[in-house]
Amino acid sequence: MVKTLRVLMMAVAMLGLAACQGEKSVTGQYGTSVLSGQVVMADGSSPAGVQVTVSGTGLTTTVGADGVFAFAGAPAEADLVFERAADGIHATHGGSISGVIELSKSEAKKGTRKGRGAGRGNPVSQFEGLIRTASATEIVVFTSKGVEQAIALTADTLIRKGNRPVLPAELLPDTRVHVKALKSETGFTALLVIVQNTGGGDDDGGGDDSPEGKEYEGIVISSSDTQLVMTDSKGVQQTFILTATTDIRKGNTPVAPAEILAGTRVHVKATTAADGTTKTATRVIVQNTNSGVKVSGVVTAVSTTGLIVQTDTASVTVNTDASTRIVKKKAAITLAEVHAGDRVKVEGTAAGENVVLAREIEVK
Repeated sequence: MVKTLRVLMMAVAMLGLAACQGEKSVTGQYGTSVLSGQVVMADGSSPAGVQVTVSGTGLTTTVGADGVFAFAGAPAEADLVFERAADGIHATHGGSISGVIELSKSEAKKGTRKGRGAGRGNPVSQFEGLIRTASATEIVVFTSKGVEQAIALTADTLIRKGNRPVLPAELLPDTRVHVKALKSETGFTALLVIVQNTGGGDDDGGGDDSPEGKEYEGIVISSSDTQLVMTDSKGVQQTFILTATTDIRKGNTPVAPAEILAGTRVHVKATTAADGTTKTATRVIVQNTNSGVKVSGVVTAVSTTGLIVQTDTASVTVNTDASTRIVKKKAAITLAEVHAGDRVKVEGTAAGENVVLAREIEVK
């Protein structure tokens, strides 16, 4: 007896190629739609080993025992070709909307075509938002409507960022996603997850002022394994908690917190806690590691760690460390030999608003 099965079909606009999962192997070029369906055998046997190809594209997959197939990047009106050499199956299903495909050894009989949202009355739902948590079997998305929505992941869920397949393990908190999911009595199951950011650069459409993903640009004052302090573009000091999951990079190279030096320009994406002040960085993009500055003026105060220098426009704090070189008439001197009223020329790196970490101080 032929199994009475129904599957959801979807056709969505996207660029990409279906990810390889389980027994499925998908290769080929990119198109504009996603097709899914299920192969069943007329004699009730397993459909495992049936190869499904989107004609003229090179997109192909071999189904497993469940018969389920899915293609990302299929042309709008493509034929599906079904083949299995072991029992002589070779059949073509015309049109881009796939459903339950019933096969025999010599022919293929199309299942009833269903529109979007078909299949036991279960509609397709769409969610846009930021991932709160993710595992191999589920993501929780904080949606654009301010609701935390749990969505199950299965072996047949297509997860992509642009043209690249994405594994569930790559779905980090605060990743922005667009999800198409099947609703059932037990909840939602993702059919398609489009990753809109994974910490891959400044291509996330910044300017999100929500507590879930605000972005900051500025100069680092200090950095440790657990905290980053910076002066933002508005001159406001911002403090961010760094965790083991904070993605810190310069270009495509991972960067340790200890490598973020004072004066480094960074782009930070952070979440804000319910208290409205505690910020946790989810991503830090290091834009440079040497913001060179020069300061000239009169020393107004001297401490054991640095100077206060009055320039023509501002009072500047000049900090020193073990590598700072201090010279007077080309001879090396100590910080204790610098006095209020001395005119100095300072070269170093910006460490905040009107703060410089000196590389060299020349006393005139």
